[in-house]
Amino acid sequence: MEEADGPAAPDLPAHRPAPRPAPPSRARALTQLAFELGRNLLSPTNLVERSTVGQYLLIGARAANRADVTVNVEMRLVDPISIMTPPIRLALLRLEVQFRDGLRALEIDRNEVFTAEISVRFDFATARPSHLKGQMFSVHMIEPETVNYDCTVRIRNAEGEHRVRVPEWWR
Repeated sequence: MEEADGPAAPDLPAHRPAPRPAPPSRARALTQLAFELGRNLLSPTNLVERSTVGQYLLIGARAANRADVTVNVEMRLVDPISIMTPPIRLALLRLEVQFRDGLRALEIDRNEVFTAEISVRFDFATARPSHLKGQMFSVHMIEPETVNYDCTVRIRNAEGEHRVRVPEWWR
């Protein structure tokens, strides 16, 4: 008879399933949703009309001479209002649908959320051609620039404010 390498595993009853991991808390789930909203808004794959949503926000912020852009997700509004072009309207509609679907998946009633806001501060001095230049954009599209930015997403409900910083998409 051969000896075992270690102690024998305890016999577990076959009828007892392994414990399931606990679902994330509502606060953690809202923070995760906030992160996804910010990441998706500024993603290089979030294309609308002739460029990325991030590029349209950058162009609008530069034209308004304001480094700060604020997006109200629920109301589909942007500040400064001069940025509210047809491509941005479409992007905000898609963002609001993503937010609504995310709340539904978390089984959180939309009326429980007081505000959902994305704040982006562009650092105009760091603007440079994107490494994606010429790779994924046709000649009829606006080539994206890479610019450092600080993005913070806030979702506020009765439990408090759920805030997350979203790093630049290339980091």
